Amino acid sequence: MKDRDIENRLATYVQQTTPDVLDSVLQQCDEQEGRVLPMSSIQKINHHPKKRTWRIALSAAAAVFILATGLIMGYQYQSLHRVDSIVEIDVNPSIELKINRQEKILSATPLNTDADVILDGMDLKGVDLDIALNALIGSMLKNGYVNELRNSVLISVENEDEAKSAALSQRLTEEVNKLLADSSIQGAVLSQTLTGTEDLEQLAQTYGISLGKAAVIQLLVEQDPSLTFEDMANLSINDLNLLLSSKNADLNKITSVGDASSGAYIGEEKAKSIAVEHAQVSLSEAAFQKVELDYEDGRVVYEVEFSSAGTDYEYEIDAAEGTVLKYEREQKRTANSTNSSTSQSYIGEEDAKMKALTHAGLSSSDVQFVKAELDIDDGKAHYDVEFYSGTTEYDYEVDAYDGTILKFDADVENFTIPTNDSSASYLGDAKAKAAALQHANLSEGDVTFTKVKLDHDDGRMIYDVEFYSSSGDYEYEIDAFSGAILEWDCDAKHSGQNDASSPDYISQDQAKSIALEKAGLSDSAVTFYKVNLDYDDGRALYELEFKSGSMEYEAEIDAVSGAILDWDSERDDD
Repeated sequence: MKDRDIENRLATYVQQTTPDVLDSVLQQCDEQEGRVLPMSSIQKINHHPKKRTWRIALSAAAAVFILATGLIMGYQYQSLHRVDSIVEIDVNPSIELKINRQEKILSATPLNTDADVILDGMDLKGVDLDIALNALIGSMLKNGYVNELRNSVLISVENEDEAKSAALSQRLTEEVNKLLADSSIQGAVLSQTLTGTEDLEQLAQTYGISLGKAAVIQLLVEQDPSLTFEDMANLSINDLNLLLSSKNADLNKITSVGDASSGAYIGEEKAKSIAVEHAQVSLSEAAFQKVELDYEDGRVVYEVEFSSAGTDYEYEIDAAEGTVLKYEREQKRTANSTNSSTSQSYIGEEDAKMKALTHAGLSSSDVQFVKAELDIDDGKAHYDVEFYSGTTEYDYEVDAYDGTILKFDADVENFTIPTNDSSASYLGDAKAKAAALQHANLSEGDVTFTKVKLDHDDGRMIYDVEFYSSSGDYEYEIDAFSGAILEWDCDAKHSGQNDASSPDYISQDQAKSIALEKAGLSDSAVTFYKVNLDYDDGRALYELEFKSGSMEYEAEIDAVSGAILDWDSERDDD
């Protein structure tokens, strides 16, 4: 109900309940003009019933007037102290302002430690919203949270009246832009109106961010499932704004004014130049399919894809430093490259290794070989060659007949190169099988082996050993030198060892919900392929696999505590 409506209704009520005695009172005054009355007469008049009537009426009117005034004052007091709108201001500092109908600040709450710096020493209670906004933006400018390199500000308004909320959001956007322009900064302001949902409020609380920032991140994750809410929560509003622009996100209810500054990063043109220079391709010969700002493994990167002379290239470049983090090249097969095992012989593993080393510009003494083995893909033979040098892992596919490099990639990794690469010191298949059987408390006659293979994982040589018995399926990773059990998995579903009805285990639905929250996705947005209860390293866990759009996810979740033990997500480019 509006203030004016309430006041009109109170005024009408006062008029209806108060007798109109003004004319009678004035007539009485005229009759008594010039007449001196003794005290006894005055007392008689005062006690005369007819004369007492208008006095009672006046008293009643005064009481009603006082009541009405009290009601109006009480309503106005309540209006001054009741929260009418919530305004959130986000840069990296996040501040929540609660205001009344007169746009006076009722409270200013810092939502993170950076906001404590901005609000230090400020008492904004009772201050006009415009003045408070001026003070907060000024403090952000002074403390370097807003500048030419980070020029984005997010304004979020929550009010039950959508029209009022939209109008206030637009006015604050204009005011922020003006404040930034006065400081010679071309601002980029994102603004939105909010209607809080339980899920969004839970996400905001979980990651310690504002409701407005949570809404922006949720929009990004929904439109690109390769992103996770957890990673996005640490980004500044400027980085989120850049990602929105780079991915051409449908902003839905978000209004964007101005361009987010990319001055802190090398820029798309520089990223393209770095990629073609590394590939030894001229810029004029490269046909670019993609140059996009993205977020991978805790850092902002440029993803660059182009083709040249029948070869496809993919690069991942650190957006701040310009370092090549990952690259991949795939040569398109032609009719001449189609081969048959009857037409000529294979070049051999050693020759394939030398072809890969020559291409990488390395010598055999510079690297640690992990694998060089023949493989058949789509009826075409090639060698898979893998090796390490420094902190970079190289993967090659080499044509098995003519030595052409068909595909390669290099990843910057964080690992320690194994110091012992002598195959003579490996356990051997027989000892690896024996180590696994001893751990499983089984004999060789009890099982059927399906895999015993020397492999490389996380910077060390291992044996992958797999077998099954009447009690279940077993998988082992065994250190290739010491025989230590590094990892093991037993699917004991046949023995009832992992009965899903155990009261100690969370349910499959709970496990799915935990995985969905981690991915920042809803159940309707994904397709689950696998939700199995399993047993690994002496602990019960759920193994989950699901897909959303072009992203595939795998998770291992502790079946008792619900903790996420392992997590992987990758784009399916097929």
